[in-house]
Amino acid sequence: MSSVVYIDPDDLNKIDQPKTAIAIESAAVGRQRTFLRAKSNGKLDPFLHTDNDTIGFDLAFIAEPVSGGRLHIGSQMTFRSAQWKDRYLHVTCDGPGVYTVSCKVREQADDPRAHFYFVRLKAESNALSIGSVGCPGRYIAMDMGNDEDGTGGVVSSRAGHSNATWFYLTPFDVPTFGT
Repeated sequence: MSSVVYIDPDDLNKIDQPKTAIAIESAAVGRQRTFLRAKSNGKLDPFLHTDNDTIGFDLAFIAEPVSGGRLHIGSQMTFRSAQWKDRYLHVTCDGPGVYTVSCKVREQADDPRAHFYFVRLKAESNALSIGSVGCPGRYIAMDMGNDEDGTGGVVSSRAGHSNATWFYLTPFDVPTFGT
C-alpha cells in the first residue's frame, strides 16, 4: 500500500502541540489517514482519521530539488524550501526500500537547530510519496527498491504544472517509523 507522509515546518522546538502530527494517507482507501500525534511526554499517539480536513495544517512551503536522481544505498537527495531558503529536506537510502528523511535549518552542521525532524521510512510497496495536504497532486515520489540491482530506487518531484513540490514538515524526533 502506498503512503503519503505530510510534514509541517512550524514550531520547531515544540513537539507537544495538538497540531503537530505526521499523517500517513492510504492510497488504496480514500480519505483514510493514520496520524502520529505528539503528546506532552514526547511520545507518539497514533490515531485513525477518515475525514478529509487538514486538522490545522496551514503552513506549507515549496521545495525545489537541489540535488538528486537515482538513489543507491548511501546516496542522498536534497530539496530546498523556495519560501525559506535556509531549510532543506534530505532523503537518504539506507538499504533496500529503507529511506531516512531529515530536515535541516541552514547548512551548518554545528547549528543546534540543524536537525529538528528525523524519520525512517520503510517501503511496504514500491511507491511512497511525501505529499501536500493543501495542494493535491504535488508530491515527492520515492520509487523504492526498483533499481537494477534491487538496492535503491528513484526519487523524483511531481507537481502538476511546475517543478515545485509542496510538502509539510513536523518537528518530531523519531528514530524509526514504519515496519
